[in-house]
Amino acid sequence: MLDGAATKVQREVPTGMGAHGLYLSRNATKLYVTNRHEGSVSVLDAYAASP
Repeated sequence: MLDGAATKVQREVPTGMGAHGLYLSRNATKLYVTNRHEGSVSVLDAYAASP
């Protein structure tokens, strides 16, 4: 979680190994994170930053 105004990290959210790409869903409710070392995708709640 980033605080854009303060430009600092608020906390980290665990994903898979090699987290690389971030993609927001069309309705901006989910954040998809590609995990290239695992060949998987983590899906997070875009507002709560939780799986």
